[in-house]
Amino acid sequence: MGGKDELGVQTDLVEEFSLKDMKVFPGDFRLPESLSGFSAAVIKKNVFVICGGNTGNEISNRMYFLSTKNDPVSWHKMPPMKTAREEFALLSGPN
Repeated sequence: MGGKDELGVQTDLVEEFSLKDMKVFPGDFRLPESLSGFSAAVIKKNVFVICGGNTGNEISNRMYFLSTKNDPVSWHKMPPMKTAREEFALLSGPN
């Protein structure tokens, strides 16, 4: 998800890897904005969060969650982090 393309420009593209076919396919959705260096974590089945990262213009403090159970899937904004950051770890706790 996301990252930089071959020209070093942040992207919003998502790719899916099929273990069955051992191939990469274009994803059914895109990131909410072009980002590299963000963190992501699964917070419960079919729901994950991304936060922070670099848009190419700024270091972000934005957070989003996505539920893959919804059709179509869509990103939802969460309250921002107190500090903008990139290239960091994100963990999901027991609660």
